[in-house]
This record gives sequence, C-alpha cells and structure tokens, in this order.
Amino acid sequence: MNEKGLYFGAFYFAGEAQFEELTTENQSQAVSSEELGNYILANFKNVEEVKEGLKKITVVGTFIKEINSFAPFHYAITDANGQSAVIEYSKSGLKIFDNKLGVVTNPPAYDWHETHVRNFIGLSPENTKPIDINGEKLSAISQGTGMVGLPGDYTSPSRFVRAVTFVNSSIPSKNADEAVFRAFHLLNAFDIPKGLIVDTADNGNFYDYTVWTSVADTKNKDYYFKTYLTPEHMKVNIVDALKGLKAPKVIDMELTHTYKDLTGKFSQN
Repeated sequence: MNEKGLYFGAFYFAGEAQFEELTTENQSQAVSSEELGNYILANFKNVEEVKEGLKKITVVGTFIKEINSFAPFHYAITDANGQSAVIEYSKSGLKIFDNKLGVVTNPPAYDWHETHVRNFIGLSPENTKPIDINGEKLSAISQGTGMVGLPGDYTSPSRFVRAVTFVNSSIPSKNADEAVFRAFHLLNAFDIPKGLIVDTADNGNFYDYTVWTSVADTKNKDYYFKTYLTPEHMKVNIVDALKGLKAPKVIDMELTHTYKDLTGKFSQN
C-alpha cells in the first residue's frame, strides 16, 4: 500500500497468466510481471489512474530462476475511496474487472468466479426452520444449517465462494479498529496450516501454507499483518513510516511464536 491509500495485491494465476515477450521495440515501456506492484504504487493514487496508466505500458514475463518461469500473477487493487478492480493478463490480453464482489483468489479468471458463485446464492447465515412431513415435524440437527453446502476445501473456486459468503454476511463495523478486527477473523477461515496441501516431487514434498495474512485500511493508510510464526497482529502506518526516509528500510515480519502463560493467575495466596 502506498501513502495515498492505494492497495495492491499479487495473486498466483498459474495456467492462466500470459504476458508479452520482452523485445527491443517494447523495452522502453516494459514492466515485468513480478514488479508491476512497485510500478503501480510508485505512480498512481487510485484505481481510475491505474486503469489509464496500464494502457501505456507493456507487462512482460521475465525469467525467475527460483521458479524456473516468469511470475504468473493476476492482481487486485483498492483505493482510499473503496473502489476495487482485478487486473488480469491472459491469452485474451489485458482485462480489468470492477471487483463488485470484493473478493479475489486464484485461477480461473475473475469473471469465471463471478459466474460460479451463482451456484451458491441460496446460502444464508440464518438457520433453516423446522418442516412438517405427513405430520412429522423435522428440525435441523444442529446450528449452521443456513450454510449447508458451503464448500470447505482449499481450492481457489471454493475459497472464492466462502470469501464472498463471509464478507457479505459480516456484521457492519462501527469504526476502523472493529473493521480490522473482524477482517482478521474472516481471514482466519482461509489460513492453511502446513500439511493440508502437499505437492509430491522427486526432491521431496512441497507444503503450501499461509505465510502471512494482511489487512489494509486504505482510508487511514494503516497496513496490518500477521505471519505463520508470529500470529500477533502488527501495524505500520504508511504515511508515518515514510517520513524522513532517505533509503529503503527493511523490517522483519517474522519474529517468534510466543504465548501468554496464565498459570500464575490460578495460584492460591
């Protein structure tokens, strides 16, 4: 997030992302897919400016040794006014979607997710009412019956449906602090522990897990985060953090895992 309250997120888009090849002709206006966030945050203050600015550059896929490929991303932006958009480069070229649902995950494309979520519009936070069948009154066996059918796996389409459902069922917040608090609680439902998603390869297993989780208050320019090892919520005010900086400053996001021992509270006097 930059000092104008413009938020940028890069989301894995493997199998769908397709960028231009770098050439001598487009070199002067080329931005690599892994550096698009730096370009956007350094040059624009809102979503409308980004939309216009992307028409003037060429996003290219440059080789990254660590993944043996280019960075296969699609992108989400939100500004201080609350306007949001999803940016995708694919074989169809550049597409920018107004993010009315307020959610983005991974493949397939954003408009596919918009269509898919319609299969779940009957979900409700309200419990179902008892019904009568031939004089036999049947009641739900437990709480949460309005959400029966909500997909619970970690695939991108299922996470998109859950996110749309949770965001639109969330109770409105009275202030920014409450909104951030509730946002982290919603995001807890998407936290992936190590071991639940495994890719097996000849050189060992690769574990996909949630490295960090962030919440951006674009109006107040506050950026909050927690990490896999450090679940405590931490905050950086972007405007204040940039004051007086003459060069890039790096801080460690990951500290250590700690807990508060309350055993002493039970000691007898």
